[in-house]
Amino acid sequence: MTSTKRPPKPNELRKLAITKLDAARRQLEMAITLWFHDADPVSVHTLVMAAHGILRALNKKRGGQPMLGDPSPYIRPGFEKLVADMFVKSSNFFKHGAKDPLTTDYFAPESNQYAILDACQAFRVQAQEERPLIRTFTFYLAFHEPRVFTKEFLDSIQQEPFFSDMKQLSKRKFFAVWLPQVSRYFVDR
Repeated sequence: MTSTKRPPKPNELRKLAITKLDAARRQLEMAITLWFHDADPVSVHTLVMAAHGILRALNKKRGGQPMLGDPSPYIRPGFEKLVADMFVKSSNFFKHGAKDPLTTDYFAPESNQYAILDACQAFRVQAQEERPLIRTFTFYLAFHEPRVFTKEFLDSIQQEPFFSDMKQLSKRKFFAVWLPQVSRYFVDR
């Protein structure tokens, strides 16, 4: 007699217990991994903006500092909505197929690194935790886009003996060399 397996009923499916912060971490870490491997920038953007949206909501609920796209004391009054809309424009385009289905979006893939950086900082604050992938991304960006970091942060990492060597590595090579070293540090603590 042959037995045919029936598909499981919804109540029989194995379920993962996922908090909002865990979902944001998973999305952010996958976005970082894809970014380091020069994967599709639209997919990276969709993941990081999903994480960013969760982190913004958690941040707002906890009364945290403004994130990208939030009203900020540094934005001139009357321009807050324009800045917020610019930040989420491509993200909304990628996820809402029914709205303006025949239009084209002009997406700047370089914006991913700033959305990832903002989400990394928000994750650190919300989780009170540093993660190897988040540290790897932050250091890579500090080496290659130092203009966006504070002098104090840059001074602290430029003291490290590996600084000049690591700055020369491509994204993919940096990821391959740096992540295992950072991960060992987190295991050894």
